[in-house]
Amino acid sequence: MNVTVFGVSHRIQGAAARAANIDDLSYAVLIRQFLKRMDFVFEEASGLGPTFAETTAVEMMGSGKYRDVDPSREERPKCGIAEDTARWEPIEPGISCDMITYEFDHEHEKREEFWLTRIREHDFTEALFICGYLHVLSMAFRLRGAGYRVEACHYMPFDKLAGTS
Repeated sequence: MNVTVFGVSHRIQGAAARAANIDDLSYAVLIRQFLKRMDFVFEEASGLGPTFAETTAVEMMGSGKYRDVDPSREERPKCGIAEDTARWEPIEPGISCDMITYEFDHEHEKREEFWLTRIREHDFTEALFICGYLHVLSMAFRLRGAGYRVEACHYMPFDKLAGTS
């Protein structure tokens, strides 16, 4: 079983319940290219879908070939995961909008183990796993350790995220 771990900014996933989405034609092209060779899609969508990948997977592969593996923020405590997995602090309060983010690695580890459990519940030959770009390598290592063959990649349209295009 092969898994392509594909990391992106959550803002381009197109989740219906997420504010500040960015429509990105290149992301749409990439998803369609990936799905031509996949038979299942997993996604860190946090219960905010449907996402672009979910609607495209149903369109191209039919129902039952997509799974949001991440519990919503409200469901996380029931799964033994903290609702928040990071905290943000201003670098220069009142002077700049720039922030530093502190990631709670133990909570991310719990989430990733939860995702792995959900992935193991499905039969597939070639799967796409879409996640936030910060999870690409750790999930690749985790999946490889669980016996999957893994390809890891990410797409980060910095110009679009910064609002310059």
